[in-house]
Amino acid sequence: MEESFINGGPACGELRNPNVVLASGDRIAMDVEAIKVIENFEGANLTADPWSYTQIRRAVELEIGVKSEQDYKTISE
Repeated sequence: MEESFINGGPACGELRNPNVVLASGDRIAMDVEAIKVIENFEGANLTADPWSYTQIRRAVELEIGVKSEQDYKTISE
C-alpha cells in the first residue's frame, strides 16, 4: 500500500503511507488485512471488526474468497 485514506475517502480524506506490501490470491483476505493495517493509524475511523463491514460480509456471501481468518495465514518478515 503506497498511500491509504485513514478517514474520509474514497476521493478525499486524511492520507497515510503504511509502508507495507500486501500480497494475496484471495480478495477477501487482502481487504481484511488492509483494514487491520489502516486501523493501526492514529485518527483512523475504521474501528469495527473487518468481518462486520457490509462489503466483506457480501463478498463472503458471494463466495469470492475466504470465510474467516481461520481459512488463511499471514506471513511477515
